[in-house]
Amino acid sequence: MNDSIENLEIHGLTPISELGHGIHSVVYRARSESGEYAVKIARDRPQSESRASLIRYRQEAAILARMGKPSLPRIMDVGLPKTGRPYLMMEYLP
Repeated sequence: MNDSIENLEIHGLTPISELGHGIHSVVYRARSESGEYAVKIARDRPQSESRASLIRYRQEAAILARMGKPSLPRIMDVGLPKTGRPYLMMEYLP
């Protein structure tokens, strides 16, 4: 797998550090001009699985958004960059 922090290729974000990881994803702390974020990104997957992962990430984002609790991060973006690895960008809560 190719999970190094240098592989966080989301426009406008500069990776700072890895916050944690699991079997299916890695979460990074990243910075842009507008602030700091937590970015969950899928580990390397065959291209055929990328769309299914993107659907799951969108479902996760929708659930978090509906909950609307101050202790949960706000969702900023969900996408599928050219790398084919879906991501979920959230407010960073230290």
